[in-house]
Amino acid sequence: MQDWNSSTLTILNWTEGVDSLRIGTDGTGFDTQLSLFRFADYGNAPGQIDANGFVTPVPVPEPSTLAFAILGGVALLVVLRRRG
Repeated sequence: MQDWNSSTLTILNWTEGVDSLRIGTDGTGFDTQLSLFRFADYGNAPGQIDANGFVTPVPVPEPSTLAFAILGGVALLVVLRRRG
């Protein structure tokens, strides 16, 4: 295994469904280096590896989805607090 000395591999111009990056034939190994992958066009999302060895960006929730989840959590806390 090659030590990257904490250097980051930044991937530019990645298009999901068009581009591919494959490391090996399965999803084992490569954990240390995988955490150093960054997909610049996806908000510097880290990489993940699937069972076939393909590396893709970790999905990042849309800001509206994240905001909706936060508001839903706050509403739930308000309801629970009123009941108690």
